[in-house]
Amino acid sequence: MTASTIVETLSVDTQVFVSTGYGYSSKAFQSLKSHFASGRLKLVMTDITVREVYARIKQSVTEELVHQRSFINKARALFNSSIPEAKICMTKLDPDVVAKDLCDQFDAFLKEAKATVITTEDLTVGDVLDKYFAGDPPFGDAENKRYEFPDAFSIQALAEWAEDRDLRMFVVSGDELFQAACGKCPQLLPKKALIEVLDHVASDDEQLAKFVRSETMKRIAAISAKAKEEFEDRYYWVEDQDGDAQVQVTELTPAQDPEIIEIDKEEAVLQLNFHATYSADLSYNDLGTASYDEGTLVYVEHRKEEVEREQELVVEVRVAYEQGDPNSFDIIGISLTEPSDGFGIKTQDEYDWPYK
Repeated sequence: MTASTIVETLSVDTQVFVSTGYGYSSKAFQSLKSHFASGRLKLVMTDITVREVYARIKQSVTEELVHQRSFINKARALFNSSIPEAKICMTKLDPDVVAKDLCDQFDAFLKEAKATVITTEDLTVGDVLDKYFAGDPPFGDAENKRYEFPDAFSIQALAEWAEDRDLRMFVVSGDELFQAACGKCPQLLPKKALIEVLDHVASDDEQLAKFVRSETMKRIAAISAKAKEEFEDRYYWVEDQDGDAQVQVTELTPAQDPEIIEIDKEEAVLQLNFHATYSADLSYNDLGTASYDEGTLVYVEHRKEEVEREQELVVEVRVAYEQGDPNSFDIIGISLTEPSDGFGIKTQDEYDWPYK
């Protein structure tokens, strides 16, 4: 069978949509959609997962707008600013309107992907209940079971659908119990992330994929240096105090071999994961020593502190080449995609609590 005639099926768990913020503009999703369009991959979803995504969208929007409104209610100076950008960030949003927009985007994604949606109306519940009472995956010892039942029925429906058609299906989920449950079904091939499926598809041309991965790893020093530079250049702050933080990476180690997001005869985009160890110099006014003097908050002590932390980094690398020639291989873009921005770093006392 030639690469052009290969068709494989794929299902995507609710967790993937939640973890990406219901966005489809990432390089991974764009590459995925190109494979749907070419017919290389076929998307299969259960009606349970579709309804669950709708529900989680509404939940996510409601929770996030609570934080937004809390910020707006506390923002006094910004409220009085005449800058258009300040006015926009102080606008209270209607959760129903935002949720509908995201649901419409999800519907558009399913339509563009020409997704097959499996109905679960006639699904038997016996096997699912047996797993529930036995405590088998996706059921665990979590107190909240409301997500595990939909997962169990979705997995059962996908397995039966694949078995009826005598095929195997990739199922993507970052949920460990979901993966474990899929792993018990001979028809289902669990994957932790979309990139694993994309890397598999990229290997249709095994020789080219091997060449791209090998030449990329030969340039790992330059990629690491750029990732380090971008990570250190982000803005960081002290999360539990009033202050700023400066970050310096002390060790950066590739976590695995490069995975290919997309590839053609002249260019490829790869994803590399790194494990970073870094030191952070914290400089902050100690809130514990603050008091009000004639209505003004006065800090008695300003502290400096150095802490050690770890962080997982995700880097996208775009490369170009000609006819598999190593001498033509060139890195034309390196971008740190996760974390997408700077973040707050806790002081050691807060970081250790309640185990200090």
